Amino acid sequence: MPGEDPIAHRYRLLKPHFTDDELRLWAAAEASVGGPETTALLVRLTGIPEAEIRRSLKQIKARASTDPKRSSS
Repeated sequence: MPGEDPIAHRYRLLKPHFTDDELRLWAAAEASVGGPETTALLVRLTGIPEAEIRRSLKQIKARASTDPKRSSS
């Protein structure tokens, strides 16, 4: 849709393909590259509570730091 927020656009396209866990992890990954406004948008779009997005982001970061195969460096 013209003028649609890029995150909202990705959510609309991917939502039918996500399991609940995948949606939660995707929201956390999106939140990791944005600020508080991004997290607020994700809460509104997905209905996932902010605290759950934050927990998922911590989970992603912890996993990446302990699993060398998942590390970006």
